[in-house]
Amino acid sequence: MTNAVHVFNACISALHQTHLIANDSVLVLYLTDEEKASIPVEQLQSKDYSCEIESSAANLPFDCRFFTKPDMAISRLDETVYSVPLLSEFSFTPEIMAYFLQGNSSSLFAGSLESLTADLSLHAKKRGSDSECLYTSVKLQYLNFMLSGYDESFLRAIAQNRQSEFQMLLPWLNHFTSKFQSCDEEEKFRTLIDQMHVLLNNFDKLHTYEFTKYELLLRMAGDFSPITNHFNDSP
Repeated sequence: MTNAVHVFNACISALHQTHLIANDSVLVLYLTDEEKASIPVEQLQSKDYSCEIESSAANLPFDCRFFTKPDMAISRLDETVYSVPLLSEFSFTPEIMAYFLQGNSSSLFAGSLESLTADLSLHAKKRGSDSECLYTSVKLQYLNFMLSGYDESFLRAIAQNRQSEFQMLLPWLNHFTSKFQSCDEEEKFRTLIDQMHVLLNNFDKLHTYEFTKYELLLRMAGDFSPITNHFNDSP
C-alpha cells in the first residue's frame, strides 16, 4: 500500500468509526448453530456467526451494515477479548461521498459509487458464559480497516491525485474520532453531535484549515467549537 492510499484509507476509517460512535451503535454477533455454543470462540470461524447492529441512534446520517467473513478465524486477544474479522458496507451523506470520490471514474461502474466496502476487525466479548453471542465496542480502535470491493486503480487514482488534501484532512478526522471515544458525559456528547453536523455540512472546506493551528484551542475548549464557530461566522 502506498502512503497516498494509506492516508485515504485512514480518512475513511476515522470517519466510519466516528459515525458509529456518534450513533451509539452496538454490534452483536449471534451463533447460527446453537449446538456449537459450548465450543470455545477461538475454535470457531467468523462464518459461524451472523452480525447485526443491535441498536443505533440516528444522530448522524450514516447507512452501515456488517457481515461476517467466511473462512476467517476468530482470534483470542486475552482472557475475555476476541478479534472478529468483518465486512462493512456503508455510505456517508451524498455530499461526503461525492467529496471523497470526485473527479474519478472507474471502468467497473457506469455511474458514481453509492456505497463503499471495507474489511476490518473489531474487538468482541462474550455476552454470557458460552460462545452463543458476542458483542463489540465501537469505541475501541479498529484492529485494521481496509477499503475493498472495487478495482485498485480507482482507489489509487483518488488517493494519489489528492494526497496533500487528504493529509490535511486526516488530523481533523482522527481528532473527531478520539473526542467521541473519550466522551462519557451525555450533555457534552450532545454538544459534539450538534457541532459535528456543522462540520459535516462544511466537510469540503475542512482540509483548508491547518489542524495544528487549532490544536491548542480545541484542547482548551474540550469540544469542536474553535472550528465550528469559524464556519458559523463565515458568510
